[in-house]
Amino acid sequence: MERAPGLPSPYVGLVPYSEDDAPYFFGREEERDTIIENLRASRLTLLYGTSGVGKSSVLNAGVVYKLRQLTQHYVMEADVPEFAVVIFNGWRDDPIPGLMRAVQDAVARALQMKSVEPVPESRNLGEMLKAWTDRYGIELLIILDQFEEYFQYRAFESGEGTFDSEFPQAVNRADLPAKFLISIRDDALSRLDRFRTQIPNLFSNMLRISQMRTEEARKAIKEPVEEYNRRYVTDGKPFTVEPALVDEIIKQIKADPKLSSKAEGTEITAGEGKAGVETTYLQLVMIRLWEKEIEEKSRVLRLDTLNKLEGLRNIVQVYLAEAMKVLSEGQQKIAAHAFDYLVTASGTKVAYIESDLAARLAARHGVGPVDLNAVLVSLTKSRILRPVEPPADRPKESRYEVFHDVLAQAILKWLEQYNAASELAEAERTRREEEKVRRFRQLLLAMSLFVALISGLSSFAFWQRNRAVAALKETEIQRITAQEEGRRAQDAASLAELKRVEAEQAKSLAEQQRIKAEEAVVLANKRLKEIERLRDELKETARRLAVEEEDPERQQRLAQLFGIRLPTRTQQRELAPVQDEESRKGRPATEISSFLKKLWAPGRTLHIRFLDGDPNIQEKVKQIAQEWTRHANLKFEFDNSPNAEIRITFKQPGSWSYIGTDALIIPKGQPTMNFGYLRVDTPEKEFRRTVLHEFGHVLCLIHEHQNPNANIPWNRDAVIKINSGPPNYWDRAAIDAYYFQKYSGNYRPFDPISVMAYPMPKEYFLRGFEIKGGGGELSEGDKQIARELYPSANQ
Repeated sequence: MERAPGLPSPYVGLVPYSEDDAPYFFGREEERDTIIENLRASRLTLLYGTSGVGKSSVLNAGVVYKLRQLTQHYVMEADVPEFAVVIFNGWRDDPIPGLMRAVQDAVARALQMKSVEPVPESRNLGEMLKAWTDRYGIELLIILDQFEEYFQYRAFESGEGTFDSEFPQAVNRADLPAKFLISIRDDALSRLDRFRTQIPNLFSNMLRISQMRTEEARKAIKEPVEEYNRRYVTDGKPFTVEPALVDEIIKQIKADPKLSSKAEGTEITAGEGKAGVETTYLQLVMIRLWEKEIEEKSRVLRLDTLNKLEGLRNIVQVYLAEAMKVLSEGQQKIAAHAFDYLVTASGTKVAYIESDLAARLAARHGVGPVDLNAVLVSLTKSRILRPVEPPADRPKESRYEVFHDVLAQAILKWLEQYNAASELAEAERTRREEEKVRRFRQLLLAMSLFVALISGLSSFAFWQRNRAVAALKETEIQRITAQEEGRRAQDAASLAELKRVEAEQAKSLAEQQRIKAEEAVVLANKRLKEIERLRDELKETARRLAVEEEDPERQQRLAQLFGIRLPTRTQQRELAPVQDEESRKGRPATEISSFLKKLWAPGRTLHIRFLDGDPNIQEKVKQIAQEWTRHANLKFEFDNSPNAEIRITFKQPGSWSYIGTDALIIPKGQPTMNFGYLRVDTPEKEFRRTVLHEFGHVLCLIHEHQNPNANIPWNRDAVIKINSGPPNYWDRAAIDAYYFQKYSGNYRPFDPISVMAYPMPKEYFLRGFEIKGGGGELSEGDKQIARELYPSANQ
């Protein structure tokens, strides 16, 4: 039987279908046609679905393949194609030049030419696309695949000449004959909010691609084998698929909630009431079955083979486990260290340049670059990792990432099992080493006793011989005298040994007393810290009681009793609520003075504990947060105290913090602060701004756009319209509270460069007003208000 070169099976496994795989791509014909209709009819289409649903496969082997067949037909009929199909997913590096190369290749293919001359380079995306359409008189159909990676690698880019600015302008350009389709995972759909102010109809044409339905999955299982037979089987012995195998695969996927998907909302797949089939698992199990049957020289894909592979649930984990078994024990250890960087704790894959990964593993684990390379190559051959293009500024470097999202969770489970096994092995190794030491000591003692015995016997024999000779020459009196002297020497030796044993016992007793003394010191320190914490909490409670007390005389007595500094009468008058224009219209203003009740006592030590997160990110947060303590009379103590007032997580969406002493009412096991967007590769300026902003809330600082002295000329209609729609869908009360409601009372002058100032779209304001937001440093205004809220003892 002939085998297709480069095609070991009619299934692709974890690899998305490419345009070359289109003859073996079945089950998605209806979705393909629906996407084509929308792409050709609408200026912008959003295609979204869960990870692994098959978006890239439908686009490459379905949409792009069929559209390029149409262009070939147009060229044969009229010598000129109507359009060129562009598909692009290179988000790791600067997307504008990468997209232009994809357009150049697509135009050449549409014209059936080997190559075409590029248009003049520019950072103006719309101008370059217009140059292509004007030169050849064709329309561009531009597909932006895996768009979630744009937000991963370009999360903070902005400004003229960036994709963030140029893409919306190109979409909105009326004289540009082009259509755009964005393909994105559903969990990243909300991040398109970044473009909603620049693209008015961003969410007007949305398509969701769901998992395959049962009949589509049957086609995807059977028809690739039939196509393979038509192309490559020449000996009259075709490959077949047992009907029972097809039924069992569908049954297992539908029965296992982890391998099924439930779509919400409108699907582009016709039909109702049928459970979805996870296409990634389907492809993985089919390629494993195919490889197993080929190995056993069988031409029937059998249910019995599926049972030998322990069913669908274990195939991904088994696939990974088998790949890892190829590695030696030392290589598995290196792989485990590498996975710590290539997969985040939440199961997200991260691309790494090999030299950067080698530097990290060398510094932390002593792994050499040659050993690391051998592991990366092996994992690439087994399709656990794959090489990806390096960044433009390091074109000769190698870069790797986990082959597919579905493997990320399997890797995390393997890491958990590997680490547990390593701990057990280390414990067993330690036990064996201790046993060896114990046996060696016993052997050494036995040998010492044996040597002493032999030495004693030899000496005694020699003495006896001399005694015998002397007995012939000496008198009986001399013999008795010699015996008496021998007994006295033995008594002296016994006494010396007794004193040595007593000295050893005294030394052991002293060591035990020293250990007990050290333990007592540690326990005393722990109790002292607990007493200090209780004292701080008592002082904080007393301070809040004094501040909240309405009777001035009782307030002063409480302050004197607990040694608390209260605001002066002048400060109290300054903090009194001031009704602004919005308040006079009936909207109650929030008083700045209410924040006085949430301030920490000046001089207090706040204990801060990390609940999770990367140690490198934790260390960076510690260093940046301490900048507040250089100006505020507070101390930040980062430790693992179970009673920590501030508790930080990195797992929840967004970045937020409770205000001041509000953190004390949150249960101790729950976070009071979250940094959901901070990563190792987060730009330094954004990293610092986020940390300083959230710790500003710990000090009771408010958002700067709610400063009573801001006097912001809001474009209320624009703010309400934008935030009433997707993805927020806020009601009017929520919008008023977040944007328009200011605090009342005496506060610092409006500070547009404060770390508490959020950057906002210019459409939110009138008369050219802008809030660009603070950078990564405390402003002079931030430092001043920190000193005023938390004065030192000598102020």
